[in-house]
Amino acid sequence: MNSKTSLLLSLPAALLCGAAALISRPAEPQGSSLNIAVVDFDLAVKAYPRTETMRAEQGKRFQGFQSQIDAQELKIEDLKGDRDGYRVGSTEYMDKDERMQAEIDYLNRLVGRLRSTMGKETADLYITMYTEVNQAIDAWAAQNKVDLVLRRWPMERLNAGDDNQILGNAFQSFDVIYNSPRLDRTTQVSDFLRSWKQ
Repeated sequence: MNSKTSLLLSLPAALLCGAAALISRPAEPQGSSLNIAVVDFDLAVKAYPRTETMRAEQGKRFQGFQSQIDAQELKIEDLKGDRDGYRVGSTEYMDKDERMQAEIDYLNRLVGRLRSTMGKETADLYITMYTEVNQAIDAWAAQNKVDLVLRRWPMERLNAGDDNQILGNAFQSFDVIYNSPRLDRTTQVSDFLRSWKQ
């Protein structure tokens, strides 16, 4: 087999290998690079007008719960006063003491139920708040042709010991360690949230 024949036979194999390489190569992204935004979620939630409204409504509810607890505690104090007017061990004393223990048991059950209700309402409040803020961020991203929005939560505020602790614990996906300031869109998102209507 001469050199010309060998060259002609090797061409189809080379072309097939090249085609296979092109097929197996991942598709290159079309157009410009991704438009990525990073948002300080704590500040975004605080900028949302309904946040304060919902918290104020929750505060009123909690005041009502606390009033019920206070009323039961006053009943117990009154029963203690009534019991103290009788000789320890007397029938009257034992009757008052039994009533007082019954009230204490009732109070403990009431406080347990109220705390459970308050905890559930607190969780529901933050879920509602977060859902609405996330919906607003979705709308902002679509309007501004943003491909990806990452949430971040500065650790110094996450460990502040106030509502930030509750907010941060509710969502554990705040995993942006660092971002270039040019990616931060917190101001733009906060401005959008202040006027956003569902």
